[in-house]
Amino acid sequence: MTTHPFVTPSQLSPQRRAAVLVALLLMTFVASANASAIAPLLPTIGTTFHLSIAQTGWIFTSMFLAGGVSTVLLPRAGDVLGDKLAAAICPIGLTAGCAMIGLADAFPLLILGAVGLGLAGAASPVVMASIRRIAGEGEIGRAVAVTMAVGLAGGAVGQVLGGWAVGRFSLSSYFVVLAVIALVVSVTVFVALPTMRASERGHLGSISVLLLAVWIVAILYGISKGTEWGWTDAKTIGTTGAGLAIAALWAIRERRLETPVIDFSLFTYGRLRITVLAALALGLPTSGLALLLPMITQTSPAVAPYGLGKTALTTALIMLPYALCGAVGTSVAGKATAKGRPLTVAAIGAVAHGGAATWLAFMHGSVGQLVTGTVIYGVGAGLVTGGLYGSVQKAVEPKHAGMAAGTLSLALTFSAAIGPVVFTTLLGRQSVPKFPGVPTDAMFTQAFLVSTCFELLVLAACLTGLRQERRGDLPFRAPEESGKALTLS
Repeated sequence: MTTHPFVTPSQLSPQRRAAVLVALLLMTFVASANASAIAPLLPTIGTTFHLSIAQTGWIFTSMFLAGGVSTVLLPRAGDVLGDKLAAAICPIGLTAGCAMIGLADAFPLLILGAVGLGLAGAASPVVMASIRRIAGEGEIGRAVAVTMAVGLAGGAVGQVLGGWAVGRFSLSSYFVVLAVIALVVSVTVFVALPTMRASERGHLGSISVLLLAVWIVAILYGISKGTEWGWTDAKTIGTTGAGLAIAALWAIRERRLETPVIDFSLFTYGRLRITVLAALALGLPTSGLALLLPMITQTSPAVAPYGLGKTALTTALIMLPYALCGAVGTSVAGKATAKGRPLTVAAIGAVAHGGAATWLAFMHGSVGQLVTGTVIYGVGAGLVTGGLYGSVQKAVEPKHAGMAAGTLSLALTFSAAIGPVVFTTLLGRQSVPKFPGVPTDAMFTQAFLVSTCFELLVLAACLTGLRQERRGDLPFRAPEESGKALTLS
């Protein structure tokens, strides 16, 4: 008698289940660390390879675009093709990306390497969906909290590591070491994860995947280049408009498919719709902090009165409390999700996130003030993001866990892409006398206050969802499938 190749979560021993969880979380940590380390290394990469500013920007843009596609496609692939395949692609892409950058001798290899790193950007939503299916419905909150906390920790380590590596190691040695680490993670994930039957029958058609990639890349690229080309330039309008047109055709086609990448029928449930709308407002202020704080920290006080003149490493250390306190926030969000209150904790997080932006709008003249802001920002980020991911998982059945995580990640990605455009436009309105291109202190104040306004939109969306939930408005969430829950302990 032939043994069936598939196993179910209930057939996993506690030891095997623990090994699976460790492998998945290790992948999340390493992927987040590598992605966060790129930003402080970009100037060094540009200098080492004699790149123009535009070429250096292309490295980050390529990673960003690949990440935008992968955050939707890979979690959904986990739903339809199985978690093992989807999870394996992330560290394999990371391995290839690091190796290409480490061994690169030409600009095209750097771009391919950046694309590989972008594939690893889907690690968190892939892992979140996988843990939910393995651990069971009762562990949604903990799955979200643990995954996000590990991702934040990895991001913190990556930022510090990237800043510390500048000037201490050659780029080649640094990325080759990262490639070796990623390879070990790839093997670990592939060996640890069992072959389980996909939670949803069907397949993702090549046409759907191609159209998805094209419209996401076109829209994100058009947005990212808007400042450089000009918002009324034919290239900006044409690229973004073409992306929107293809997205519309793709959406019409998806509604007719038996196994769509995004099941639009689920948006009839209020929880999913409201959570995604909140994410669309949240991404912009989140990317704003990553842009604004390093500029304030590293600007020389001889150039602008608000400048602190700190190094990339010091900047990373100032940002460190954001990740550490974010891990605390995700823990609280996980417990709230387990009690059925993810939107409540997301609303509280939006208040904290917005409060931190308001603080930094007026208090950014010293290291202590910046650290205070990042602490509040971190707690708020953990609460609001963890609450939103918990809410979107509560909105769908297990078979759509990957789609839900990917859809929310895509909403955050699009909003985050608009953030730099909004903030650089604001900062460019007024420069310090005798130093063109260096924003005045008032421009930073306005930029942080704009972040606060978007946080109010997040809060409004969460409160609307809570009001619908309290009134018992139907349909608010999709019916969940019953099943035996397994614990993460």
